[in-house]
Amino acid sequence: MEFNPHFTQVFISSGAVGQNIQNQFVGSLFLLGGLGNNCLQFKNHDILMKQTMPIEKSFFPATCVKASTIFTFGGCNLNEKQQSRSLESYSMQSDKWSTNEDMKLVEARSQASACMLKSHLAFVFGGYNKELGTLDSIEKVDFS
Repeated sequence: MEFNPHFTQVFISSGAVGQNIQNQFVGSLFLLGGLGNNCLQFKNHDILMKQTMPIEKSFFPATCVKASTIFTFGGCNLNEKQQSRSLESYSMQSDKWSTNEDMKLVEARSQASACMLKSHLAFVFGGYNKELGTLDSIEKVDFS
C-alpha cells in the first residue's frame, strides 16, 4: 500500500497522559487524513480501517493523546484549501469520532503542535494561517 505524504501520524506510546491501566493500543500507529478523512491503525504489520473522521483534515492537524483518546486541532481541507478551527476526538476503545461544536480554536491553523498537560489541559501552539501567516500564539483547551 502506498501512503499519501499528507497523513498525520500518531504513535501511541506507553506514556500516554491520563492512562492508569494497560493500554491495548500501545505500539499502534494511527494515520489520519491524507486524501480524505481517513483513519487507519497500523499494528503488528496489519492496517485496519477505522471510522472515518467527521471533518476532512487532509493536511497537518495538531494532535495529542489522552489515555485511549486522540484529539485533533485545526488542520487543512484539501478541496477548500482552508485552515480549520475545529476540535475532534477519537475514542480508540469504541472506534468513534466526536465533534464538540462549542469548542473551537480561536485562530484557524494547520501545521501546529499540541501537547496534553495534567489530564484535562491541551495546548495548541504555532502553526500557519493563510491570512495571518506563521502564527506565534498558544491556545489553551480545557476539557474539564
